[in-house]
Amino acid sequence: MTDDYGLGWEYRARMTELQDIAAMDRLAAQVAPPSALRRYAASRAGRRADRRRRPWWVALRHPYAHAAR
Repeated sequence: MTDDYGLGWEYRARMTELQDIAAMDRLAAQVAPPSALRRYAASRAGRRADRRRRPWWVALRHPYAHAAR
């Protein structure tokens, strides 16, 4: 048996949160109309594409980094 206390409260809270999100997704798939599910999938796909861009904090490193080039 593993010691869960070694992982910390933050890890356990995050895992619980992810399980709740997955449960809500499963419930929505059973209850929601297909058009709403298509809109939801499209919005998630758009957010996934945003990850390929530079992170928001890159601009905080140096505000004029783009002007130096």
